[in-house]
Order: sequence, then C-alpha cells, then structure tokens
Amino acid sequence: MRKMPIGPTTQTWTQVLNRDFQASLDLLDGYRSDPETLYRAMNQFIVMPNGCYGQAGAAAVLLAASKAEKSVSEEVAAAISHWIEAAKLVNDSIPAVRAIEIDFLVRGEQMELASSKLKELIKVNPEDYWACRSALNYWAAMGDLAQVAIWGKRAEECAHSSRRWEQVIWQMGLIAQQQKLWQQAAGFYEQLISASSSDAALYHHMSEVYFELGEYKKALAYNKKSLQFKPTAAGEQLQKSILKASVWWRKLLP
Repeated sequence: MRKMPIGPTTQTWTQVLNRDFQASLDLLDGYRSDPETLYRAMNQFIVMPNGCYGQAGAAAVLLAASKAEKSVSEEVAAAISHWIEAAKLVNDSIPAVRAIEIDFLVRGEQMELASSKLKELIKVNPEDYWACRSALNYWAAMGDLAQVAIWGKRAEECAHSSRRWEQVIWQMGLIAQQQKLWQQAAGFYEQLISASSSDAALYHHMSEVYFELGEYKKALAYNKKSLQFKPTAAGEQLQKSILKASVWWRKLLP
C-alpha cells in the first residue's frame, strides 16, 4: 500500500515560502520612517529557511533604512551588495530579488548598469509587480515623467491587491511631489484618504502639497491630523510656516 506524504510536497513548500517572502516585502514596502516596520520585516526575513529570500530581504531592509540619508554609506552599501550577491548565488531567477538589486543600483546612481539589468528583468517578467515597481523607480530617478506614467499604470495593473495598489499610488504621489507637480501629487494622495486613515506620513505630505498650492486652510487641517497621529519636529515646523504664510496672505486682502 502506497504511503501518503506526511509533510508538504516540495512544490507546496516552495509556494508557501514565496508567499511569506512576498508578504514580508509588502510589509517593508509600507515603511514610512517608523523603525518598528524595519524590525518586523527583518525579523521575518532572517527566520526564512530559504537562504535566497532571507538574504535578499535583509538587503531590502538595509536599502529601505538608508533612504532616510542623502546617500548610502560605504559600509552599508557593502553590506547590501553582499546580501544581494549571496541571494543570487542561491537563486538568480526570482524577479523580486533582481528588482531589489536594480533599486540598489539606482540608489547608488549606477544608472547604466541598472538600465541593463532592468531590461533583462522586464523582458523575462513583464507582468511581475516588483519588476514594474523597479521600472517605476528607475524612470523616476531618470526624471522621465512619460515613462513614469507608463510604469505607474502597469504597476497598478499588476498590483492584484488593495495594499499593493495603495503603495503604487503613494509612490506616484511622492514622485509628483519631488517634481513639484503639486496638483498631481494632491490628486494621488487624495486617493489614499479614507475615514479610518491614521497614516501620519500621508497627512504630512498632503499638508506640504497644499501649502505649496497656497491652500492654507487645507494644509493646516492635514497638518493637525498628522501631528495628532504622530507629533514630529518637521510637522511642527510646517505648522509654523503655514500659520505665518496664511497671516501674511490675509494682510494682502482688501
């Protein structure tokens, strides 16, 4: 009599590992400068039995943490590079891992190499969510807004979950804000607002955008919400700037 397998098959186990890896990447993608998100993501990556996922995840966490600085230090860059190469030695065909490598190259302004690797990734995995997000990140760094629009749309189409869709819209909002396209940025951020939203970073960015648009009432309202959920020095300074500008503007009224 044939015995039934006690544990999961290799294919099932691989699917479970990939699902956990994707979930941890989604968690990390929601990083808004709160250390807790980095800790949780790193803890999930380092316990993964698949060396490729764990090492690529560790690189992604360091890369996300480094974005708070203007540039990546040599020590951190060396660590990220080490983890990426170690992951690729285990498996060099996983789209998300290759996307992490491309994002790292873009962060280090190695645009020619990033372009070459991105073309390879998109050719093989044109519908992969992380490949599309990596392309969006690359073209934003290049300042090509036409390509940003194309890859933003493709990333939305490949999101397949509300959480991923929200992350694409958030990234598009940040790109528009960085390019000083204030009205477009406001449009993206407004799509993310809900009655139960408690995202302090979102409210802070909306406040910045409406301040630039000269809509001080809206700017102050969003600033207050941001400070309500997470008081920060940047938020308090923005509030002072809004109040000062609104008082100055009122003085010009007849």
